[in-house]
Amino acid sequence: MDDNEAAAAAIPSNHSTAFSASTPSPSDNDLHLPTAEDTRSSSGSGGATGADSDAPLSAAAVLALSLSQSQSQAQSNASASSTSDGTHWMARKHSDEDLQTPKWKRHRKHVFIMSSAGKPIYCRYGDESRLADFIGVLSGLVSFVSDREGDEIQSITTATRKGGGEPPLTIVFKTVGPIWLVMATRSGESFTMLSQQLVTLHSQIISILTGSVQKILSQKPQFDIRNLLVGTDKCFDSLCGWMNSSAAFLLNCVHGLRLTASLRLAIGNILLQSRRGDLFYAIMLARGQLVQLLRPRSFILYPPDLHLIINFVTSSDSSFRTSEAQWTPICLPMFNDRGFLHQYISYISDDVALLLLSSKAEDFYAMQQSKDAIVDAMRSTGALENLTNRLSRQYYSVKDVPVPGLLHFLYKSLSTSQMTAPAPGPPYTSRQEQKRLFRLYEHVHRRTHPLPVSSTAFNVSDSTASGSSTASSSSVASGGGASSSGGSGSAAPSSSTSSSSSNTSHLTHRVYYHVSEKETIVAWTTAGFELYAVFGPLESKAVCIRGCNQLLKWIKQEESSLFILDSPVW
Repeated sequence: MDDNEAAAAAIPSNHSTAFSASTPSPSDNDLHLPTAEDTRSSSGSGGATGADSDAPLSAAAVLALSLSQSQSQAQSNASASSTSDGTHWMARKHSDEDLQTPKWKRHRKHVFIMSSAGKPIYCRYGDESRLADFIGVLSGLVSFVSDREGDEIQSITTATRKGGGEPPLTIVFKTVGPIWLVMATRSGESFTMLSQQLVTLHSQIISILTGSVQKILSQKPQFDIRNLLVGTDKCFDSLCGWMNSSAAFLLNCVHGLRLTASLRLAIGNILLQSRRGDLFYAIMLARGQLVQLLRPRSFILYPPDLHLIINFVTSSDSSFRTSEAQWTPICLPMFNDRGFLHQYISYISDDVALLLLSSKAEDFYAMQQSKDAIVDAMRSTGALENLTNRLSRQYYSVKDVPVPGLLHFLYKSLSTSQMTAPAPGPPYTSRQEQKRLFRLYEHVHRRTHPLPVSSTAFNVSDSTASGSSTASSSSVASGGGASSSGGSGSAAPSSSTSSSSSNTSHLTHRVYYHVSEKETIVAWTTAGFELYAVFGPLESKAVCIRGCNQLLKWIKQEESSLFILDSPVW
């Protein structure tokens, strides 16, 4: 056994076999995952494991097979050679690009992940093997600053071009042990936001390989972990795109589906009553939005972990829809970064996905029984039909909100770590205008959350209702109202406002007032909520503040449908 084989064997695994839900018992048609002997000629066998397993089979192979299960058997048979030489399951978009390709240089945001030895792990655009020399230069910069200066490089910003034009190029570095991450962009995003995106990409690696990969790369820096990540590029690609435009990521929270309180309660009761085996979490999603969540009383689910779960489902949406069910491991870094939970994924209707997470790898059939019980109960009570009908009205517009002059808004409840926002309307109907609006939200968010970036940017406190969402992270649906502080519509004190031209960006503003050529944005943060409201450019400060108070009253009236206030626990 060479060093790479030994390192691969140290990654925790899931169970040695995953079964398709279309058959009641194992057969020759079931998906049998490769053992350590099959893939790397190493010794050992993968037995049934829980969340803290140390069995030799790589769970990355399980994940890759799960993501590719909808492909033909011929492609599956070729997986061994694909794994050994680091090639991908199928050609990726932009995979033919490199430094010499003009198209590659025009991308506005590049991501590079590498090991401390300079081994490529992931590139957003292009093939990492063809960009190995460039990645070597980036790793050399990190090593030079560390070795010669005894410091850690954080960012490089180029000078603004003469005549203005596009923003300067910003290159942000993030070193997390032996895994180094780099992002290069002209998007104009802050160092803090870009660094948080790199932390999330690192969490994506942990969700596939667990935190054991850190120890492996520390002991064997030359180990190429791309062999363990084959077939997972779509997860990284999807995550990069999602972070670039998601208000839920910006606010570190979850976007719940707008639903009547009675229907949400009925679904929660069905999830609770249908629990089988060692079901840990039951999550229902509709078009990527959270419908309901069942969790243990003593184990809460934090937004960063839920983001990884939702991204996993949406990034492989087509393959999950075409199969009756998928059984695959996932590591939730904030829950336990040393082992896997095992998730049963099934679409119970065209747009509604059910995820059942168990702590035991052999719980497939128990999860299948739980799913069947949930579907039967939802059909018999009419809950599934009602939920499907509600999807046609899941989005609301600012026209539904009785606030004159309101163009758009974001609202986060700190007690539940959930957000709500209307569908973009005029003047934000084009993709370009929506992206511009999102960058403005990032700007005012930075003015009200000027935290320095550190390795603990996404660490959380023990509290489930923190007053500062960037310093800590509340649990999802831990209870409490949507606007527990200031939600009654108390006026914002004008003395706390700050003009966008202020030169005090290092200060924390409870109320921040920003005026641009096309809109006025008011950012208002309290111990109970965060509100970002957009009005027309000619609206006065008094009109905007009055509009914010009216908006808070409307949210308070609608909070039972906008947020999951009481998720079921067991």
